[in-house]
Order: sequence, then C-alpha cells, then structure tokens
Amino acid sequence: IEAIYNLGLASRRLGLHGEALALFEKLHGILPKSIEVVWQIASVHEQNSSPRDAIKWYNILTTHVPNDPGVLSRLGNIFLREEDEAQALHYHLEAYRFYPVNMDVIAWLGKHSVQNEMYEKATHYFERAAQIEPREVKWKLMVASCHRRSGEYQLAFDAYAQIHKDYPDNVECLRYLVHISEDLGKKDQVAEYVIKLRKAEKAHEQAALGASAATAAQGMSGHNENAQRNGAVGYPQYQPPAEPVAQPRMHPGPGEEGYVESDYHLAQIQAASAGANGPQGKKVAAEMKGKPNGDEWDETGDDL
Repeated sequence: IEAIYNLGLASRRLGLHGEALALFEKLHGILPKSIEVVWQIASVHEQNSSPRDAIKWYNILTTHVPNDPGVLSRLGNIFLREEDEAQALHYHLEAYRFYPVNMDVIAWLGKHSVQNEMYEKATHYFERAAQIEPREVKWKLMVASCHRRSGEYQLAFDAYAQIHKDYPDNVECLRYLVHISEDLGKKDQVAEYVIKLRKAEKAHEQAALGASAATAAQGMSGHNENAQRNGAVGYPQYQPPAEPVAQPRMHPGPGEEGYVESDYHLAQIQAASAGANGPQGKKVAAEMKGKPNGDEWDETGDDL
C-alpha cells in the first residue's frame, strides 16, 4: 500500500496525472476512509484542470473533516475560478470561521467587501490582518482607505496621521493626508504635509536612481569577472599581427565618399550639420494637481 502511494506521489511530480489518479483511485478502493488518499485524488483533479471532479472529491473529504480550513479554502478558490461568487464567499467565510489567521483568506474577504462597498466588514478584515502582520503598512492603509471611502474623514485623517507617525516616509500616506486635510479645512496642516510629501517623493526618486546605478554596476562587475575568466578585462586582449600591416588612410581620396576638396568645402559641411546638433530642452516636473486617480487599494490590490 505504501509503495502504491509513493508511486502515485512520484507520478504527480513527473506530471503523469493520469497514472497518479489511477494509483490513488486504486488505493481508495482498498482504503476508502483514508483522508490522505481522498485529498490526493481531489488535488490531482484540481491540478489537472478538472474543477467539477475536484469539487466532488473535496466535498467527499469534508464528510470526513468538515472543519478543515485548508479544504474549505480550496473549495472557495475553485468556485472563484468558476465565477461562482456566492459559493466562493461561503467557503471563504467558513475557512475564516475555523482558522481566522489565514492571510490569503482574510485578504480575499477584505477585497470582496470593498468591491461590494461593505466598508465596515472590510475594515474588520483589514484590522485583523494588521494584527497578524503589524509591520506591514499595507493593511493599515487599507483600514484608513475604508474610513475614507465610507465618508468618515476624521477617522481616516486620524488613521493616516498614526501611519505617518510610524512610517514618516510613506508617500501614499502623505498624499492622502494632504487631500483629507484640505477636505477638513486644516490649511496649516495642508502646507506642512505638502512639504513633507515633496521631501519624501524626492527621497524615493533618489533611492530609485541609486538602486538602478547599483544594479548596473553589479551587472558590469559580473561581466568583467566573466571576462577575466576568459583572459580579458572588459575588452578582448590585443593580439599583435604576425606581419606588418599597411596603415589605412585617415581621409578619403578623390572620387570616394566623404572627400573634401578644400577648407572651404569642409566649412560648408560643418555649417550644414551644425543645426542638427542643438541643445535639447529641459523637462519640467509637473506640479501635483487635484486628487490622485486611485488610492492605496488600487496599488496593492494585485498583491492580495
């Protein structure tokens, strides 16, 4: 029995889903109450893009382990891919009820609540996420965003102010502090946060430039190391010719392309080409106007 199970696992890893499924189904006939075997059958069907069969076997599994949050979240994700939002919500809620610290489940429930404009519920999920991951600023920004979306501007201002206290260089936080201060008529604080925002944006730009330069330098260092191993440093080594080689002419002769008859002719060519090499204009950074198009939810939603 153990050999059949291990052979099924090996077949899965090799991508031989049909062979693995046959082996696990054979085991299921021998051990019909084995939770591990039923899990493997359901998982192979899910991996093999057979959602209906996967749902069938996961439901069989729930008869043995009805409170398993892993099985429930798997069912929720399958229904989500099948675009059955009601069933997806049901199983995610069940998974959260039995295991309220799964970040994937919490993030999905929070996102679903925001999309359906249920900001009070979303706030609950994001506050829970912030308790589990207290050093992740994203969840605190989500809480503040929910207050702002629901029109609770003073609560949103207090939340953003606390985030700024903990993360003084966070650009998104400063950006919303500027606009909420404007909405609440806090003119003195608007000016204060605008100055801080410009400073933070400049620091981020400089950090990005420094990171780009470091990446380029690292790439060049790797290139030179490879060149050294191949007997060169940056450029191929010079190999002197075995016999003297005639030196090429530095200027074209009469009848050849680029031939200049006189100094006057050369002056005409230089004058004609001078206009194409004028200085380029400098770009002017546009001032920030109005409110931002999105918010921190739009920027972090893909990560959830």
